[in-house]
Amino acid sequence: MKRSLRRLAVLVVACALASHPTSAQTGPGESARRPVLDVDRWSYHENSSSALTDTTVHASCGTGLFNYIDSITFSIGGATAASLLIEDSTTTTILGPYYLEAIAGRGFNITFPYGKKQTNSATLISVTTTGAVAHGLDITGFCAP
Repeated sequence: MKRSLRRLAVLVVACALASHPTSAQTGPGESARRPVLDVDRWSYHENSSSALTDTTVHASCGTGLFNYIDSITFSIGGATAASLLIEDSTTTTILGPYYLEAIAGRGFNITFPYGKKQTNSATLISVTTTGAVAHGLDITGFCAP
């Protein structure tokens, strides 16, 4: 009985690994390793009315590893213009700036099917916004070489 359960456990793990490969298809100029069983995934959520300045989205993934951004969703809840800038550490632009006009309810969603790789390894990702307006921000990503 124990032997059968052990075989079943090995089969379950093998199936899980097969359905979550370690290598993702890559787009032009990008190379990414998708996380095994989603253990390297991270997410960031912000819901406030204050402008953000060099706010950490995710810390360094470690030596030789990069942060990859999967998706960004940003919207404003008031009639004040706003912008969004994603940076490597707090100095090198990765994405943006993206601008929203002063119309309540404006927003956008960007998805990167292969992940948008940060510029430098072993550094944090930060966000800066303009406009002190009610806003929502969600960013998802993963760590990989």
